[in-house]
Amino acid sequence: MKTLIVDDDDLVLEQLSAIMAYAGFTDVTLAGSAQDAAEVISASRTPFDCFCLDIQMPEVSGIDLCRWIRRQSDYGSTPILMITAMTDKSYVLEAFAAGAIDYITKPFDPIELITRVKLAERLNAEMSKPYDQHTIQRERERKVAGRGRTGIKWSRFS
Repeated sequence: MKTLIVDDDDLVLEQLSAIMAYAGFTDVTLAGSAQDAAEVISASRTPFDCFCLDIQMPEVSGIDLCRWIRRQSDYGSTPILMITAMTDKSYVLEAFAAGAIDYITKPFDPIELITRVKLAERLNAEMSKPYDQHTIQRERERKVAGRGRTGIKWSRFS
């Protein structure tokens, strides 16, 4: 999975890169600022599959970078994970409003980071599945088959 990690702290970039490599994610690109990240994204021949962005960076925040990424044609649904040391949840809510799907707090737990990145990878796999009309119809039939005449799932009341 091709991942771009953006943080203005070199130590954090080094730690995140090492954790990702340990988990088997070797296609990782690092950027020290939002501006560097925008250049890397624009120059990339193949789209990134995941982004990890620090919320608080000088000049351009990770939230602003998240908004910019979402406006790029290749990245309307690419998973974006925010990284934050902020305890104020309003920043996290703003990041979600900008298009982030998840967040990780600093200092981060390597297991939590790996788990969240693997969830992003699984989300990418699900979104890339082809959904033709036949597949959609089968999914509807499967859902309806589990319901009675009322359309209510009986398992909700058991």
